[in-house]
Amino acid sequence: MALQLQLVQTRASQAQQAGDERAVQQKIASLEADLKDKDRQIGDLRAQIARGQPQVASADAGPAGNTVASGVSFRMGQAVAPSSNPAALIQMVRSLGPANYHALVIGIGNYRYMQKLKTPLSDAQDVARLLEGRYGFHVKLLLDATRDQIIVALHEYTHTLTDQDRLLIYFAGHGSTRDFPPERAFWAGVDTDPDLLSSWLPAQPIADEIWQMHARHVLLVADSCFSSVITHATSTIVARTSNEQRIRIQWTRGARMVMTSGQDQPVVDSPSADSLHSLFADTFLTVLRQNDVLLSGEMLAHEIRDRLAASSARLGLKQTPTYTSLQDPQHQFGDFFFVPVAPPVRVAALTP
Repeated sequence: MALQLQLVQTRASQAQQAGDERAVQQKIASLEADLKDKDRQIGDLRAQIARGQPQVASADAGPAGNTVASGVSFRMGQAVAPSSNPAALIQMVRSLGPANYHALVIGIGNYRYMQKLKTPLSDAQDVARLLEGRYGFHVKLLLDATRDQIIVALHEYTHTLTDQDRLLIYFAGHGSTRDFPPERAFWAGVDTDPDLLSSWLPAQPIADEIWQMHARHVLLVADSCFSSVITHATSTIVARTSNEQRIRIQWTRGARMVMTSGQDQPVVDSPSADSLHSLFADTFLTVLRQNDVLLSGEMLAHEIRDRLAASSARLGLKQTPTYTSLQDPQHQFGDFFFVPVAPPVRVAALTP
């Protein structure tokens, strides 16, 4: 009798354990289904952000449009029609919080061991002057800087910049690429010896310094032969847009962008004997001088690409600028913005 009772109790215990196991399996299946659904929602939100579309409140949205995704809450404004008032767009981004603009502008022409370049010094000086006077940047100008001076200047920003800051890095000078694995790209300081690899400044340490910076937006502009090894492969140059919702998202999210004057091929230093600027720098300066609206980096790249294509075609040349993001976890689909603080300088059109 005791053995029968023990057998009944054992069977009952096994049945309970089996039931508990089924319950656990059902719970796991339910959680996995919820996780897949959350992943789908996050993917949809990221796709909407990339397209500049308003986010649609989901079942997990909190009050007043606080959409929760992956444990992060973003306060989104209500969907609005695109603004056609440039002043309103500038006022809108200023209302989103302070933005302090900084620029490290580097121009190297008088190389000690390489062919001298004609335009980088005047390019850098005029870019620095324009950014400071027209857009309110705090500019550090380096002319004929050594490799170590460039590294030190970049490293200083890793200690000083915060989420309220934006940084533009402009380089005009010799660059180079090497195809042997791994593919590499380099900048040349004024003391670079073409036969001494250690004297070049590789692109990867530049990217590493940017990685350590706490600025919300960083834009690297390279007017030199520059490889895409530290960037994503897909260029993001698109047509001009002033969609307020898209701008609001890109202004508040982190950005690590790179604009190059050409692809991996050599770029034009001086298009003519009397040129003061490179083909790219002349276009870069012209667009920013004429601009009187809130200008995103991709809008700037779009303008430069179209104008540069026409200018280089007239000279029988081909130079295609690129605009894409760094391979950096701090890039969160934001963009760099230029906010004019003074009336624009208009350039009169030349009549044939």
